[in-house]
This record gives sequence, structure tokens and C-alpha cells, in this order.
Amino acid sequence: LGAPSPPPPPPPPAPPPLLPDMVQLSCDFEVGTCVWVDTAPDGYPWTLTSGGTPSSDTGPSGDHTTGSGSYLFTEASSPRFNKLHRLESPLFSLQQDATLSF
Repeated sequence: LGAPSPPPPPPPPAPPPLLPDMVQLSCDFEVGTCVWVDTAPDGYPWTLTSGGTPSSDTGPSGDHTTGSGSYLFTEASSPRFNKLHRLESPLFSLQQDATLSF
């Protein structure tokens, strides 16, 4: 009898799964803000809306995907100009080249 054959090599490791938060970074704001969080310290909130913004001659008349969907905006007209308006995503790690667009 010959020597026993060696065991087959182990399969390569699977890539790490995408975290649910990472998948949701792509958000159309149709059903809420997904994982994006309003963190502005001065109390100048981001608002989920559709159609135009309440102040005249500012903002879009609709969202950029359908023209009639929802989007986030923050009122930056007087007296809220030159104030910090911040919207943050969870921390994430890019595993390959990527482009962020807004």
C-alpha cells in the first residue's frame, strides 16, 4: 500500500461581509435618513422634504433622482448663514477605490 494522500488545501478565506450600515450609505431619502445623523451643535437641523424649500429663491424644486421624491436640506438663509450644519455617516472603511457623490 502507498502512503495516504495529503488532505486537499483549505479554500481561500471569504471576504468580510458588508456591514448593514455600509450598504445603507447609499440613501435616496425616500423613507427617512437611513444611517445619516444630524450632528450640528447649533441646533440647525436637516429636514427631510419634497418639492421646494420654504425660503424663496433657495434650494431645489425637487430631488435629483425623480424630481418629485424626497431630499434633505438645511435652512441656511439669514440668520442661519455662516453656521455649522453637519450631517454624518457612520465610520466606514473603503476596501477598494470608490467615489462619493452627493
